[in-house]
Amino acid sequence: MDKDDTHPLLRKKFGMLRHWCLWKKAWDEAEHAEQLMGLLHVAFDMEPSEQGDWIERYRFLFEVADGFEAYDELKRPDDYPTFGCTWGTLSPTGIISEPSQMRRTVAVKAMQVLCDRALRFEPTKGYQLAWRFTEPEIFEKLLWFFDDADRRTRGYNLSDRDDGRISKATREFMRAFIGNAWRFLPGAFGEFNRQDEERIRSMFAAARPRFVRMLFRMERLDLLVNIDKRWRDMGEPEMAVLRAVARLRSNGNATYGEYASLDEALSEGSKAAQVLITVQACQREADRQRGLSEAERGLREAQERLERARQ
Repeated sequence: MDKDDTHPLLRKKFGMLRHWCLWKKAWDEAEHAEQLMGLLHVAFDMEPSEQGDWIERYRFLFEVADGFEAYDELKRPDDYPTFGCTWGTLSPTGIISEPSQMRRTVAVKAMQVLCDRALRFEPTKGYQLAWRFTEPEIFEKLLWFFDDADRRTRGYNLSDRDDGRISKATREFMRAFIGNAWRFLPGAFGEFNRQDEERIRSMFAAARPRFVRMLFRMERLDLLVNIDKRWRDMGEPEMAVLRAVARLRSNGNATYGEYASLDEALSEGSKAAQVLITVQACQREADRQRGLSEAERGLREAQERLERARQ
């Protein structure tokens, strides 16, 4: 037995990080994957040191999580196999782990933390978690992470065919988020003054084309016609994206070429093509209904003028 029989914690002096600036300093100085994973576990518990810390926190965690499904994209030219790692899976060659796998494990941890602490809607208090995405910089980082149309090859698989815990939680959040943002249901994000409400509404409306791309990758373009009739009143920017993705051959995980025509896409069962046709039909019907309403209103006004003239 150890001569010093006091409690191990009584033999060690330590404190708490508490503030984001100290957390970031500890991150920069950490040299082991386990340290990084421990820091990620408490990232959302840190108190902000400055007003912009919450923005930096979200941006940083999304950047760390970026590529959590990737392999080769997290390799560096100077990487070498690492023996004797304390965690990981033993490969047939006897190598337990390597730097790219360690990076991916840390990225996965960052994504788990985001799912648990940020990417959530709860029935009664969901806005307490989601309202931060009304901040322009945080919202843009969310789009950067999930909409990879103009950037990296790492990407993120939003396909419903992936049943992992992270993917399931993320898909549920993104479906709810896109629905609330598209229709802009303020109660889902909190209470705002009129000026902020208009800013957020405009910000979300400008992102609709990117929402369409994300729904395509999720294989849930059906939400465009199933959730709310207002979804059918789509502008030309989002319709252009819908027409483009309707021509793509896709298996959910990736696209591989294009159909020769929309008819070919329909004949081969493309869900995106089916949604495009449905949305176009809804728009034509909406135009017809508006035309009937205008004609009826014009007729009523003409009858009222005639009645007044007879008096």
